[in-house]
Formats: sequence, structure tokens, C-alpha cells
Amino acid sequence: VGWTPRLDGSLLIEHELIVQDSVVARMVAGTRNMIVARLQYQVSYKLRKTWNTNVEVKIWVVALQSRLSLKDRGLGPPREL
Repeated sequence: VGWTPRLDGSLLIEHELIVQDSVVARMVAGTRNMIVARLQYQVSYKLRKTWNTNVEVKIWVVALQSRLSLKDRGLGPPREL
């Protein structure tokens, strides 16, 4: 989306990842949003080292449409116990 310099000299960078539907958004985000959180941390770290200033990166995953997966609809493969 953009970046905003803060009063303390740091930089806030905001970005959106736009995906086709909510199932893809969940795959990109990962369990407990760990994939996106790790990406935010790694990008912040690289930019902090490159620019020698504090950088905070915020990434949002945006789905263009909502869709239920086969598992959510109860149509997935049967569970083995």
C-alpha cells in the first residue's frame, strides 16, 4: 500500500498480497499466520540492515472472493483414526 516515515525516524511499510480466494489466502498465510509473520520479520531485518534505520513491515493477505474448501464443506477425504 505504501510507506510512512515516523517521528522517531523509523519507517512503516504496508503491503497487501491480493489472492484469488479465501482458500488460497489461508495457504499463503499459513498456520496461525506464521508464513506472513516470518516474511514480515525477514523483510524488516533485510531492510533495516540495508538502510541502517528501523523498519517495520506490515503485510495483509486479501482475498478477492470467499470460498469454502472441500474440508470445510465436509467433502474431503475421510479421517483415519
